[in-house]
Amino acid sequence: MRRLAAAVALLGLATSGHVTAATPIADSNTNRSDTSDETAQPVPDIDVSSDSGSGEIGAGVALPAGASTEQSGQPTRPPCSWTRAVNGDFRDTPGTATGEGARPSDPVVQRDASGAVTRTGWWKECPPQGAVFVWVEPSVDIESLIDGAAARVRRTTPVPVPDINPPPPAGSIVNLGMWLAVQDPGATVAQVGVAGEWARVEASHTGFTVDFGNGDEVTCDGVGTPIVDPEVVDEGPCGYTYRRSSPDDTPFQVTITSNYVVTYATSTGRSGTLAPISRSTTFAYDVDEIQTVGVSN
Repeated sequence: MRRLAAAVALLGLATSGHVTAATPIADSNTNRSDTSDETAQPVPDIDVSSDSGSGEIGAGVALPAGASTEQSGQPTRPPCSWTRAVNGDFRDTPGTATGEGARPSDPVVQRDASGAVTRTGWWKECPPQGAVFVWVEPSVDIESLIDGAAARVRRTTPVPVPDINPPPPAGSIVNLGMWLAVQDPGATVAQVGVAGEWARVEASHTGFTVDFGNGDEVTCDGVGTPIVDPEVVDEGPCGYTYRRSSPDDTPFQVTITSNYVVTYATSTGRSGTLAPISRSTTFAYDVDEIQTVGVSN
C-alpha cells in the first residue's frame, strides 16, 4: 500500500496550475520507471548517487551543521529514494496540461501554457514511511545543454565538396587558370532542450583554404566562385594557376579545408561563440604540360 500516501499530497496540489487530483494505483510497483532524461536531480539538499539498473535514485539526506552521523551508537536511518512518477502509476494523471504524453510509461509533468515543463512528479520514500508523491521544480545546467548541442554539430558538420574547374577527374594543364569553389553546405544546427530550457548551436561556413600539393595555398571567402564560362583560360576571382606539371604517374594531392564559425544561444538569453570547426577533403589532381613543337617549311 505504498502509494496510498500520495493521494493526500495530490489532493492538496489539485488547485495549483494544471494539476488535477489523481488516484494512485495501490501497491503498484511494476509501473514505476526512471526516465530522468528530462530533469536534473530532484532536490538541492541531498547527496545523490545512482543505483545502476534499478530505476531508483538513492539519496543521503544532508545533515544539519554539527550533527553526528550516528546516534547512541546506532547507524543513521536508511536513505530516502527518489523515483520518477509515470502516468501508469495513477488512475487519473496529475499535471494534465496540453501536450503531455498519454502513454503509461510517460513521466508525470506539469506544463505551462506554452507547453514547457515547469515541474516533474517524483515518488519520495524515506523508510519506514511509505512513498509520497511530490512535485519538483527541475534545475537545468545550461552549460551541459550547450555542450550537448555543440557535440551534435561537430559530429554532423560536413566536409567540403569541391566545385573547381578544371574538375579533379579531368585534371589541368600548366598555365591554365583554375576557378576555386565548394558547394554551399548551409548551416549545421542542433538544439538540445530539457525541462523547458534549451541551447541552440549553429556552425556557419565562412570560407575555405586550398593546399595544391606543391607548397602553395589559396584562401577563399565564402564558397568561392564557380566558373561561368568553361572556355575562359584565366583563373577566377579566387583561383590559382599551376606553373609546373605534377610528377609522372604521381598526381598532386590537393586538400580543401572548409572553416566554420560556431555560435550558440540559450533560453536564458545567454549567447556567444565556441571553438571554430574545420573539415577537410583530399583528392588526386593531375597537371600535365603541353609541349609545342615548331615545324619549319
